[in-house]
Amino acid sequence: EKRVRSGASQCMVVRCRRPPLQGGLALMNGRTALPWRQQELEALRRCEAEAEAHVAAGRTDAAAELFDRALCLRLRLLGATHESLPAAAEVLTRTSNHAASFELRRARGGPGSPELRRAELRLQRTLALLAEVSAGARAGARAAASAPLGEVSL
Repeated sequence: EKRVRSGASQCMVVRCRRPPLQGGLALMNGRTALPWRQQELEALRRCEAEAEAHVAAGRTDAAAELFDRALCLRLRLLGATHESLPAAAEVLTRTSNHAASFELRRARGGPGSPELRRAELRLQRTLALLAEVSAGARAGARAAASAPLGEVSL
């Protein structure tokens, strides 16, 4: 069971079980749809596009949540060693830091304020995702270093 945080976005992905498959295609509301992987790749693209629109509108808090979801989808779909992860993680990091900074400036009520707690949770989540991406990058580098070299002619 994998749950992604709830939000107002259309690219919310919560899956407990996959719907029944028919010939490799998922059934949604009784209609045949795209294969699961293709559906999830489309959800990834929609999340990133919506996040970029939020950044352009100055809503970095909403954009950070969407980039978070997109990075989770990217990790799950493409694997922890995929070459696109560091750039996606950098975008999430910048957006999340900006959103947390804005939330901290708005924080009222001291240490127990909801804004402070929201910023703390956002940064913790971002750090956890960065650790996962970093571990995947290290694993990919180790695998590449241990791969046998091809013949070299002099």
